[in-house]
Amino acid sequence: MSYCPFAKGDCVDGCVMRIDDECGIALFIKNDLSNKSETEYDENENMIDDDLVQKEAEKIFLEQDLDVVVQELLNFTKENQSGTDSFVDQFDILPEFWKSKKLNDVFAPGRVLNKMAKVQESANKILENELLEKEKKELPDLIKKLCEWAVGKGLNTVKKDQVSVFLRDIDKDISNDSERTLRVEANILLKKNK
Repeated sequence: MSYCPFAKGDCVDGCVMRIDDECGIALFIKNDLSNKSETEYDENENMIDDDLVQKEAEKIFLEQDLDVVVQELLNFTKENQSGTDSFVDQFDILPEFWKSKKLNDVFAPGRVLNKMAKVQESANKILENELLEKEKKELPDLIKKLCEWAVGKGLNTVKKDQVSVFLRDIDKDISNDSERTLRVEANILLKKNK
């Protein structure tokens, strides 16, 4: 007699699960195990390994200083992002960054997801400040060019839509704050030179 999980003890005679004097449950399990291919075992083993790797990555991530991870994200963004985007691209760059850190950005525990959001927010603030500093340095030259453009068009002042046309003409994209400053400063200069 063998152990029966249903009877929670030895198998009993007259059990409906008995087949030819053998336990049907044991036969089913033995048959099921003998039919499994090696690839199925390998896939299950890989799933377990992936889970362990992810759990370890989550642990390491949670222990890392926020500023360190933010800097890693900034470096990753600058290396992998094309164009002049000023923010971490959440649909392209972020998934690749988290994947490089062996983290699941969808099914991670709440603490991990919260830290991921903080990292992205901090990185975006830093990138926005860098962009504003860069634009601030370019503003004097842009103001001069806008004034020349306005005088060439016979304008005494420039409006928001005219500044947008000017920027499009020179193929320049700047933040709303810098565009507003550009317009105000150009109008002051245009009034002085009347």
